[in-house]
Amino acid sequence: MKKRIMILIITVFAILVGLFIYRNTLSSEINKLQLDNYFTALEKNNGFMGSVAVFKKGELLYSKTVGFSDFEKKMKADKHTKYRIGSTTKTFTAVLTLKAVEEGKLSLDDKLNIYFPNIVNAKDIKIIHLLNHRSGIYSITSEPDFLNWRTKPKTREEILAIIKSGKSQFLPNSKAYYSNSNYILLTYILEDIYKKSYNDILKDKITKPLQLRNTYLDDKINTQDKESKSYRFIADWEAELESDISIPLGAGGMVSNPIDLAKFIKALFKGEILNPKTVKKITTFQETVGLGLFETVINGKVAYEHPGTIDGFRANYIYIPENDIIYTLMTNGLNFKEKDIQKTVLDAVYGKPIEIPEFEPTYEVTSKNLDTYLGVYTTSEIQHFKITINKKGTILTAQGTMQELFSTMAIDKHKFRIGAIGVKIEFKPNENIMIWEQNGKTIIFRRE
Repeated sequence: MKKRIMILIITVFAILVGLFIYRNTLSSEINKLQLDNYFTALEKNNGFMGSVAVFKKGELLYSKTVGFSDFEKKMKADKHTKYRIGSTTKTFTAVLTLKAVEEGKLSLDDKLNIYFPNIVNAKDIKIIHLLNHRSGIYSITSEPDFLNWRTKPKTREEILAIIKSGKSQFLPNSKAYYSNSNYILLTYILEDIYKKSYNDILKDKITKPLQLRNTYLDDKINTQDKESKSYRFIADWEAELESDISIPLGAGGMVSNPIDLAKFIKALFKGEILNPKTVKKITTFQETVGLGLFETVINGKVAYEHPGTIDGFRANYIYIPENDIIYTLMTNGLNFKEKDIQKTVLDAVYGKPIEIPEFEPTYEVTSKNLDTYLGVYTTSEIQHFKITINKKGTILTAQGTMQELFSTMAIDKHKFRIGAIGVKIEFKPNENIMIWEQNGKTIIFRRE
């Protein structure tokens, strides 16, 4: 009897161990076929062009690239394609600034008036206030005509004149306000203290030591060098205008690819670039803002990120310390909600089921049908903000104040969808009303 009980205990123990091993094996795998089908659906329905990668404990779990690097020439993108990463550049600039602090070339408490005394409140603004967006300095991207001159070269003197002309948004260190000017100024400071170009500093301190061959401050886009152009979807993919890199610099001018970006994030948090004490400073948050990154929550776990947008490009990384997971995304054409792509890939990492998106059937409209919706719409819920509804052929377009232009898709009578930002619009033409539904919230706009 005792022998049978012992055999039973051993058997149960073996089963439990087997289940433990099985579950842990599953948790380290990812359903690549389902993810491939997901990205194929996005590509076929003009939802996404770009590349993603996800790592766990330093091992590549999955990567995928779809779409074209040059749509006009039908040049397919591949794993070597490079994309502009916009404000994701700021994490690199923050790391270079902190590297300079470690080397004794500057201090986080240094005042801005040492370098740029003519900027408002310069004597009260510290280097750390530039890093965590608590300087109150006006952002050059808020200039009313920014979209008109962003494609033309600007000298340092011209950029500084624009920054100086802007009013301070608040007293330094009283709150956070995201300002691209902060990181443009950090770029100039780095170039002055090292007496080198930003690109050379980046190469010396980060890309060469880490062997990141596809990461640098861009110049003009060169598709022959595996650099991608950017697009927006208006009936078909249309090329975006190209910002001149003399403007964003270390605030948003770099190119990279998902593998390089993930290697950088891994090296950063493993203490391979900065010492552990400095890395801890990066993740000291005020109002979810750290030094060159932001705090977020993914699947109930604390994570770090820094999204980036420039022209039609978007980029982001997600680092989840608890599970040592790094997710990176870069896109040169987006007509689908980016957060849904992020969620799908990370759900796959955590063993959750993947849903292949179902694209709503289109509703046929004529150019004349669209005339009833055209105009400028405002709402009492958002001051100084307007949405202009226009058309291009049989495509209805929507553009908010200081926002990019989005195409819509007709899904029913008077009803449209903007895939890139997950918006549904319903018009009531006889009442001059537009109902805007996004993220579970509904806003009523009225035609002027």
